[in-house]
Amino acid sequence: MHDSFLAAPLAFTTPLKDVTVLVEESVKLMCELNKADKTVTWQKDGEPLTAAQKKNYRISVDKYKEGGGNRFKLIIPKSELEDNGHFSCSVGDVKTECKVTVKGIIFGCDLKLCSPLDLSLPVTMVIFTCH
Repeated sequence: MHDSFLAAPLAFTTPLKDVTVLVEESVKLMCELNKADKTVTWQKDGEPLTAAQKKNYRISVDKYKEGGGNRFKLIIPKSELEDNGHFSCSVGDVKTECKVTVKGIIFGCDLKLCSPLDLSLPVTMVIFTCH
């Protein structure tokens, strides 16, 4: 038999896993591919990472001898709410995905509203100021 028939198809042997962290905690995404010398593409919410994201994230590749594969990592050293989303790592049509959830920090204190809330409008952000 020819060697190409025996070769395993390209696959992620360790997929990405969903992660939940608090704001400012680090996020570590890791996956492993069964083939060496492959270049992956990282995406967030279906789009390639922007230059600004690449500047704030650390992306690395570890090559390991056993099995001839690679380990790919994306690290967000200090997460922000904007880091919430679906991340993927792909090589061609082979892809692994996960969800990153960054939660705000909740402080234990009594809150008093200065004015009534209009609950008929959608709320996307609330800012609290401590005095």
